[in-house]
Amino acid sequence: MQNPETETLFRLIATDNTNNNEKAVLARTSRTEPTSSKATLEKVKHSIHDQDLAFWSRKVANVDASVTKIIGKSPHTYFECLFETYQSTVLPNNGANTIFEDATLCFYELITKVQRSQAEILQLEGVGEEWRHTDDVLKRIKGIILWLEDLIAHTLISPDSIVEAHHKKELVYQTD
Repeated sequence: MQNPETETLFRLIATDNTNNNEKAVLARTSRTEPTSSKATLEKVKHSIHDQDLAFWSRKVANVDASVTKIIGKSPHTYFECLFETYQSTVLPNNGANTIFEDATLCFYELITKVQRSQAEILQLEGVGEEWRHTDDVLKRIKGIILWLEDLIAHTLISPDSIVEAHHKKELVYQTD
């Protein structure tokens, strides 16, 4: 027969189907540490919180690294490259404007990951240092999406519209 605190730990394991980290920590703690005090349960809960916060923070850091890998050191250089690719491959062939749309979809996928992480960090920590960092990453990605949507809008007006706007330096990425 287990003592009541050990039973509580095992009940937490059984009822939480959403977080494998928590299950592993609780299971490991209940086997290796004495569970004779409430302090042990609090220690386990604190450990789970730290692991969860670290997990979600790593996810944000990975997305941030992916954004940097995609756009390089200069977002302006990335957008110039996109525009040149559009101008050299899509315009001469009267092709569909998928280059900007594909890039936009890629960044929307990344923003979804960061928003999920931000929600989890908010639940775990509130509006703290990690949440603010996540917010900065979101703002960076949203800015990139804004620039991409501007390019898409110009191509929808006409293929020549984007070339003219680029020449006049009126595209949003050129003015920021």
